[in-house]
Amino acid sequence: MSRRETLKWLSAVSATLTIPLTTPALAAERNIAKSDLVGSFAPWPKLDIKPVEAEGYGKDPKLVRPDTSPWPLTLTSEEKTKLTRLSDILIPESENFPSASAIGVPEMIDEWVSAPYPRQQRDRSFLIAGLEWLDYEAKRRFDDSFANCSENQQMEIVDDIAYSSEGTPPDLDTPTRFFAALRQLVAGIYYCTPEGTNDLGYIGNVPIVGDYPGPTTEALDHLDKLLNELGLTL
Repeated sequence: MSRRETLKWLSAVSATLTIPLTTPALAAERNIAKSDLVGSFAPWPKLDIKPVEAEGYGKDPKLVRPDTSPWPLTLTSEEKTKLTRLSDILIPESENFPSASAIGVPEMIDEWVSAPYPRQQRDRSFLIAGLEWLDYEAKRRFDDSFANCSENQQMEIVDDIAYSSEGTPPDLDTPTRFFAALRQLVAGIYYCTPEGTNDLGYIGNVPIVGDYPGPTTEALDHLDKLLNELGLTL
């Protein structure tokens, strides 16, 4: 997916997406040893995440100039690998529709968290910390990074943070909220794409070829029913 495309989708979804934010404490702890991962679950990472310093595109983005990018993309290859796997866990390929990664959802998330605006920067801190937590937990359980774990091992971790309930351990409260935020972000992006709206069965904005045939019999019957309830007729 090109930068022009991701910028276009950024504009499309920015009005509808909200991540439940938790800002991690600031301290450098990316290189954690397995011996430090004691307890039932890995601790939430404390990362020194530097803010993105860029001007942005102002009030009128130049979408007709794909050769220029208003800010650099910031996610690392390792973070994008994890995002790709998580996106496809959330929305896998089906018989009729592509997976989230196949239509560029990870690239759009990279665009989202790289944007130099307060909302996206808060989301960036939470998202990066959550991706790092997956490595902490994978190292604690399997002595490997999340990306290098088998699919079954990855799903074991994801299953523990997939949904919050009364029985969710306190140590998994923040990881569970991270996964809920990621689920909202992935779904929000996916279902703003043509493939996603087709998956939902949305058939609006489709031009009618030829003369307008008028409302369907089903629509007229529904209207008649409502009018009858109001004591009205066409």
